[in-house]
Amino acid sequence: MRKLFSILLILAFVLAFAACSKSSETIVTNDTPRNTSTKSPQASVEEPLPETTQIDETPASENNSIYDEQVLFDQEGIKITFQGFDPDHEHWGPEIMFYIENFSDNQYLVQARNFAVNGIYVACQLSLRYESGESGLMPLYIFRSGLYDNKIDVIENVELSFYLMRGGSTGYVIESDIVFLDLSTKGT
Repeated sequence: MRKLFSILLILAFVLAFAACSKSSETIVTNDTPRNTSTKSPQASVEEPLPETTQIDETPASENNSIYDEQVLFDQEGIKITFQGFDPDHEHWGPEIMFYIENFSDNQYLVQARNFAVNGIYVACQLSLRYESGESGLMPLYIFRSGLYDNKIDVIENVELSFYLMRGGSTGYVIESDIVFLDLSTKGT
């Protein structure tokens, strides 16, 4: 009886892993509704901190995005441009879109660090690898559970830094200055 139970348990684990083993890359389509605000978020850079498969080749500017492109990071052949914000994204939670271009001769893993919504640290998901010469849209998902736990109903602004690791997870690291994005829909 124990052997049968063990075999069934192992089979359940194998099936669960097989069901969850879809590609870790996210496919983004242009079918998601976008914020209808005409206010363009303002990006500013604060003082520095102390020491695949392509998702979509088309920048949001060619997808009739309501947001102005804003270059947030441009160093050592890596350029990160803000593309748009969808507060009502249907999956994990609100989505901020960035367009990443790797003009360098190296592979880079791009991640978000020090992420805060309205001044409160909240969990987010942004981590993709870009080969030399590769570019594409990169979504940052803000987890609804983090917003709910911190009683955040409206996202007025976010701040984050970009963490870039050359060659993947070890070696040379670049961390950007803190970037502030005003995502409020209020008039100034």
